[in-house]
Amino acid sequence: MSSTPSELEATCPRCGKPFACGAGRPSPCACNQLRLTEALRQQLRERYTGCLCSTCLMALGAVPVMAAAGEVPAGGSSIDAARR
Repeated sequence: MSSTPSELEATCPRCGKPFACGAGRPSPCACNQLRLTEALRQQLRERYTGCLCSTCLMALGAVPVMAAAGEVPAGGSSIDAARR
């Protein structure tokens, strides 16, 4: 049985927008590409229920894994990566 698009979408509790959440699915979750400090993880657990979209996670301080590692993504700078 295949999943319908509505079954694959979640609603971000911070911004209210729908997004494809990969938690509990075999495909990697978008948040696997972000680095969150333990302090940020704790704040998120205390404030929100469920997953947040990657846009909100980055607005709250998550950093793309490549930027956290000091790598420069193709077509961009490390400053650009840190802003995404």
